[in-house]
Amino acid sequence: MKVALCVRPDRPDAVRAARDAAARMRKAGHEVVDVNLDTPSAGAGAKGATIACILGGDGTMLRAARAMSPLGIPLLGVNLGRLGFLTTITIDDLDSAIADVAAGRHSVEERTLLDARLVRAGRETPFLALNDVVVARGAAVRSIHVAVRVDDDPLVVYWADGVIVATATGSTAYGFSVGGPLILPSSRAIMLVPIAPHLSFGNAVVFDP
Repeated sequence: MKVALCVRPDRPDAVRAARDAAARMRKAGHEVVDVNLDTPSAGAGAKGATIACILGGDGTMLRAARAMSPLGIPLLGVNLGRLGFLTTITIDDLDSAIADVAAGRHSVEERTLLDARLVRAGRETPFLALNDVVVARGAAVRSIHVAVRVDDDPLVVYWADGVIVATATGSTAYGFSVGGPLILPSSRAIMLVPIAPHLSFGNAVVFDP
């Protein structure tokens, strides 16, 4: 079985854990590739992997989701950080988890991704996000107007610090901190919630795509 071990090189604990795990996996007969999540083409080396093991915290998991999603490789989060909403096992459980995957004793839970486009000065930049996409005022200390359209139909114009568009996975993060609802992680729903709205519609809106 081909396994991709994904880390951020600025996390020495993750680099050490990945090196030790790779040695054990190779000894067990698995093919292992190391993936540096800080490189633009991070997912290239993982092509054909059965599973990608993400060693770190939720931030590392979010970065890995962007890199691996075009390849359709399932992710297994190994918690080395403080927050573990997205990471499901500890480093002590990794060997047994890999054995279960190799034997087919596992299930895959699908999560929704956001496909965003930033258009500026005629140039379009694509983004993928597992948690949320935020349009905000930046460093300026003032509110901004944000016009929201759904399927090209006008919905609302916010006068606010910004707006958050979040997946169900991201509903526990920034959106929740500004008053948005919690959504079952497996849901395909998308949440829209304003940040500090002034004299405008202030409730979150949940869409079922």
